[in-house]
Amino acid sequence: MRTKQHYSALVQQWIAAALPRLSADCTRLYAGDTAAQYPDDVAGMEGFIRLLWGLFPLMSGGTTPAWQETFLTGLRNGCNPQHPGYWGEVGDNDQRCVEMAAFGLGLALQTPLWSQLTKTEQNNLVRWLSQSADVAVPNNNWHFYPSIDSGWPEVRRA
Repeated sequence: MRTKQHYSALVQQWIAAALPRLSADCTRLYAGDTAAQYPDDVAGMEGFIRLLWGLFPLMSGGTTPAWQETFLTGLRNGCNPQHPGYWGEVGDNDQRCVEMAAFGLGLALQTPLWSQLTKTEQNNLVRWLSQSADVAVPNNNWHFYPSIDSGWPEVRRA
């Protein structure tokens, strides 16, 4: 692994291999049993969002994978409180606060993410991300995660 192209190809292979494990509404990735101490639907959301840590750098580098729309569908559905696949309301010490940080990366890298969402979808994403500001998190590195997704102008303007 010496070049950006090598890493890009590897990330694309990983994500392509995960696609068959996505839920029908694209909001969750179910990769089998986990040792997570939170519900399966949250673990599935975690699986989906963790892939965004690879997808967003690809998007910012000009790569448009064929399956990019699949992830935008998952994002649209997962942040929509009217959709059955909604990622849910966040409570104290909630794993979802950690996962929200991936969207901060997507906005920081200026991916096409924001521009491909309607105003309603942008508002849904902002509302979902904003929940992390109002809940208690453990007194550890979790304090870092809400700051990643809350400081971007796109989030503040919506």
